[in-house]
Amino acid sequence: MGSTKREQYQPSQLRCAQLSDAMGHPARIAILEHLNSHFRANSRELIRVTRLSKSTVSQHLKELLDSKLFLEGFDDFSNIHYYCLNPNAGAMMEEVVDRVFGRC
Repeated sequence: MGSTKREQYQPSQLRCAQLSDAMGHPARIAILEHLNSHFRANSRELIRVTRLSKSTVSQHLKELLDSKLFLEGFDDFSNIHYYCLNPNAGAMMEEVVDRVFGRC
């Protein structure tokens, strides 16, 4: 598949596509559901939840971080890197639905 000619699209269209892509894999949905029901999780926990390899989970985490659907942090006390759902993630996805299906 060829590359997308990004300059012909509005920034809001590109953002909607990025968010939709981030939600476009069942492993990412599983990660988001887990983070929605648990305050935060580290990569080891997400590997266990998804039953995927470390490198595969890492790729999914990168896609989700790039979309800003969730955030990453570091707990100095336990020395653990963790991920948590962006509090605005639901509103971000509602904007996509509203834009695409004209509920604005």
